[in-house]
Amino acid sequence: MAAPTPRSSTPTLSGSATNATTATATLAPHQVGDYLLVFLAGRGTGTITPPAGWAAIKSGTTGGVALGLYQQSTLAASNSETNPQFTFATSSSFKAHAYSIPMPNSGAINRAGVNIASGSSAAADPPSLTSFGGTQDYLWFACMSLSGASTITAGPSGYSNFNANAGSSSSDCGIATAWKTALASVTEDPGAFTNGSNQWLADTLAVWDPVTGGGGGSAHVATNLLFGIG
Repeated sequence: MAAPTPRSSTPTLSGSATNATTATATLAPHQVGDYLLVFLAGRGTGTITPPAGWAAIKSGTTGGVALGLYQQSTLAASNSETNPQFTFATSSSFKAHAYSIPMPNSGAINRAGVNIASGSSAAADPPSLTSFGGTQDYLWFACMSLSGASTITAGPSGYSNFNANAGSSSSDCGIATAWKTALASVTEDPGAFTNGSNQWLADTLAVWDPVTGGGGGSAHVATNLLFGIG
């Protein structure tokens, strides 16, 4: 089973350097049956509440910067799903990267989570993740949020699909995501981003699209979309 891949190697960016208590993320172009994913960075916020129809995969805060990973709770029912509006506990600037991922063999969406990594060095390091899905063909994401206007200049080694957007001031935040596919894998330690020294959060995400049923031309039965996060 081939690893799923995003419709575009480049995420759809949205954001605002102006503090507000809500943030609307622009979805990536998508089709019926796509898995819709939003990586959201905030500066100055506490709790982030997703809208109805969306769920947090994992979120956290440190030193005034937040990072949340969110999914639409069902696969896309159209090619024009509503852009989600998130609510911040404290007025905040934000940046978001959105991806759409075709999932032709999946049904309902499940999830599992462990702790987010945090620090203040010049090397935001997403944690190692051993996926509960066992050996699969995976789509691996590494992501980070960064306080202030510090730059993010490179993704983890081996992650060629790297995109970053720095904050514009000390009261803003930056975001970066990177992804790759790997066949017959189960554990991934992405290595570090290259960034300016400031408070950061970083995560590792595994996405796969398993099917059941035998080989040799027998029918495949659609099963759940599964993913793990570190």
